[in-house]
Amino acid sequence: MSKHILFLDHDVNYSGSTVSMLRIIEELTAEGFKVSLYTPKNDELAAGLKIPGIEIYKFKFPLINSLALDTHFSAEPAFNGPRGWMLFLINRIKYSLGVKLISGVIGKCNPDLVYVNEHAIIQGAEAAGRKGKKCVVHLRSCFNYGKNSYPHKLIKKNINKYCSAVFAISGMEKEMLDLPADSKISVETVGEFLPEKPVAVSKSAEEIKKEYYIPPGKKIVLSMAGILNIKGGLIFLKAAEILRSKYENVVFVLAGKIYHDGSDKIAYYWKNCSRIIKRLEAKRSLFVTGEVQDINELLYIADIVTVNSIESHFSRPVIEAWSHRRPVIASDVQHHKNMISDGIDGLLYDSVNALDLAAKIEELLSDPAKCNSLALAGFDKTVNVYSKDNTLGKIVRACKRLTEENA
Repeated sequence: MSKHILFLDHDVNYSGSTVSMLRIIEELTAEGFKVSLYTPKNDELAAGLKIPGIEIYKFKFPLINSLALDTHFSAEPAFNGPRGWMLFLINRIKYSLGVKLISGVIGKCNPDLVYVNEHAIIQGAEAAGRKGKKCVVHLRSCFNYGKNSYPHKLIKKNINKYCSAVFAISGMEKEMLDLPADSKISVETVGEFLPEKPVAVSKSAEEIKKEYYIPPGKKIVLSMAGILNIKGGLIFLKAAEILRSKYENVVFVLAGKIYHDGSDKIAYYWKNCSRIIKRLEAKRSLFVTGEVQDINELLYIADIVTVNSIESHFSRPVIEAWSHRRPVIASDVQHHKNMISDGIDGLLYDSVNALDLAAKIEELLSDPAKCNSLALAGFDKTVNVYSKDNTLGKIVRACKRLTEENA
């Protein structure tokens, strides 16, 4: 009889965590596991989750679009002041509601193992514990606000009390757990992963450029930052404006979700970005795509890829660019320092310094040999460090071990 795993999805959007989750589910179903998924995604996005054999349970509750807690490093504001206390109350409600609803789903599908896809839905661990089920948590980012904060204490408590295993996306997330020396919880460091072979692009470079209105015969510098303060899109735009007049044979492409409303901070950031966007678009030097269905198409036509994060987290775009043999210039946040050997398989720049980013872009534009060297070294690292056996293989083996122990 096949073993059954219930995945808990926290994300209303279709982010990198969703892409990664689907790769895990595909691998587990190929290994004979039965998989169920509890998701807050709307019908349109949920349609993209329909892997053959997967059973989908939809989260729906009045006035709440997701059970996700504000534990992610990108969440704001902090748990202090009037807004912070309101946020704390909302999180407590979502936590208690999540335990109740997830417990109900566990009762319906009766899995052998519960897989919490991100610590933002950590209440799933308590629900699993209450129903007597084993649980694993995938830590895809650092916790919000640091040690001794409410999110940190909550996540640590649930992992210590209810979890059998943890998959940490890097050593930084693993260190945040700070587990006691005698802990019996298995903690594996599992970086992001990609298909074993580069994703095939069915269109020609000319067709892709035409689709995005990018003129032919131009070198392309790509960023997937979109517009959000923690992603660093403004630094990319400033660097593009610095270089525009000097390199008329170069265009800049900005992909990713455009955030322009919400908090005052987000609105102010968008205002600053939009001014530069208007100037560059008027000169036909910048092309803003927004979210794209297949980022591999843009990676296929790019000559240089920049990764512009201001807040440190494991950046999937780095290994996506490497897998396409594209040279990477990344901000010098700690995760990037841990991933990239500066000058060997990528270049690092001061994360808040547009002049430094512009200088690094210019360095590669003027040195094709260096571009090629960095790209090949990055590809080799993707194959060797982020291979299927080192990433997906660890997860599948752990899930097999945990479900066999239940037998």
